[in-house]
Amino acid sequence: MISSESSDEELATLHEAAAACAKPVRKAKKAQVAADHTPSKKRPAEDAADPEEAQRLKREARKRRKAEEKLAREAAQRAAQQQQQAAERAAMGRAYTLSMAVPGSILDNAQTKELRTYLAGQVARAAVIFQVDEVVVFDDQLGSSSGSAGAPKKRAHDCHVFMARILQYLETPQYLRRALFPMHQDLSCAGLLNPLDCPHHLRAHEWSAYREGVVTDRPLKEKEGSHVYVGLQREVVVDKRITPGIRVTVQIDEASKDFKKKSECARVPGCWELGGD
Repeated sequence: MISSESSDEELATLHEAAAACAKPVRKAKKAQVAADHTPSKKRPAEDAADPEEAQRLKREARKRRKAEEKLAREAAQRAAQQQQQAAERAAMGRAYTLSMAVPGSILDNAQTKELRTYLAGQVARAAVIFQVDEVVVFDDQLGSSSGSAGAPKKRAHDCHVFMARILQYLETPQYLRRALFPMHQDLSCAGLLNPLDCPHHLRAHEWSAYREGVVTDRPLKEKEGSHVYVGLQREVVVDKRITPGIRVTVQIDEASKDFKKKSECARVPGCWELGGD
């Protein structure tokens, strides 16, 4: 016990002794903590006691890691395939056909041939605006029998054929109309119609991988192949023998992009037949 009469020297001596006793304890704790956090080259005693269990755990961890990596690779491949398929679908267009059915009798409401031609041209314009793939001209009075009292009278002209001919004429590119459509009375007023300017109605200076063409009767030196006029300065040569006058769709290689500046004809890989003359 320290009395009130103790001197300052005695108090300082007691504090020094207490601090000296606390230092070894703190050093021992620090050494123990450092030993716990220091990585040891040897496994703990319990792991060393069962090396087979440790190897099994290693193998399982390795298998899990490989399985996770495999799943990640498969997910990345699926995502890449989905993106590629989406890009291909976008490039190929829609996977369905949009059709429009029109009765040919609507032309009977027009009084003159000019008005009938103009009305058919408006139908074609609407089909182009809404990206219609197919126009079906049907006879809405086909069910009436010829012997019944309500049977329609015989017309001086067939409105269904008239509309179909006008639609086919407008769908054909301008550079092919003279070859595919001879002079006909139904087309006498077709010059009044404005061009539709469809995507496949290409001009001579416009490039496209696909062009509409007509097979010509120009002789070819090779046994297999045909000349096709596709609206360019020179005809192209396809690797198929096709009857002259047939309309075809020709795929042109990118390497032949500037072939119209050359003196020889371009050779394209193939074509697709669309219809007859």
